[in-house]
Amino acid sequence: MSLAWVCRLTSILSPLFPLFLYGDIKMKISQHQLSSTRRPDRTVHISCKLSGVPLENAIVHWYQEKEGEPLKRILYGSANSYNLQFLIWVESLWSYYVKIFGDGTKLVVTDRRLDGDLFPKPTIFFPSVEEVKRHSAGTHLCLLQNFFPDAIKVQWKEKNGNTILESHQGNIIKTNDTYMKFSWLTLTKKAMEKEHVCIVKHENNKGGRDQEILFSPVNKGNTLHFQSNTLQLQFASTSAYYTYLLLLLKSMIYFSIIAFCVFWRTGIFSNGKIFR
Repeated sequence: MSLAWVCRLTSILSPLFPLFLYGDIKMKISQHQLSSTRRPDRTVHISCKLSGVPLENAIVHWYQEKEGEPLKRILYGSANSYNLQFLIWVESLWSYYVKIFGDGTKLVVTDRRLDGDLFPKPTIFFPSVEEVKRHSAGTHLCLLQNFFPDAIKVQWKEKNGNTILESHQGNIIKTNDTYMKFSWLTLTKKAMEKEHVCIVKHENNKGGRDQEILFSPVNKGNTLHFQSNTLQLQFASTSAYYTYLLLLLKSMIYFSIIAFCVFWRTGIFSNGKIFR
């Protein structure tokens, strides 16, 4: 069962100020925390930050949303601070959501024992040689595994850049008691010559900071290096496979010889007689 808390901001235009003074104001509520995990019978603060509107004209509405039911306003009032907090007493195993103009904080309530190692573990993949050769483009792929809860945000940008690049996000998949997710960025051959960063936002990141996973440039030299490493890996795997078969064959021959010697020494009974 899920429960949502929705925060809504409205503004009252004061008669002392003409309407055109508010024309360029963009009211906004933002939340930097994606999720918060609590056990039952605990409290949690869900906060939001106001911007783009004078406090004396701001009215904040809190709504409750249950799954399959319409929104229900719980309380509202004037804002006395640009940073607002809402205290919730967690009573049962529900998931709570706070959605504010598309963003929000998810409160996950669980009675499971949470370990401290529940941040996303990244595995990175560079463009394949064949992909770059055939399409003159390549894909950086980031696999994130073994994280909890499932609220996660992944973005891409150039290193030291401010622009968020258009990327692709895979579905969040549950694996036992944790989750995994793919995210990938497709780049032109020229863009692959620059460094890129995969930014991962999650509640359990170490130090509470976003993970920044660096993807080094992929040029011709690196491509040949990746190809060489791939061939070496294939050769090593093939050698290990045939070595294993050879050892298995030797073991079978050795076992057959030992079995024959044992039976020959102890004798084999047939019709009450012993043959040696």
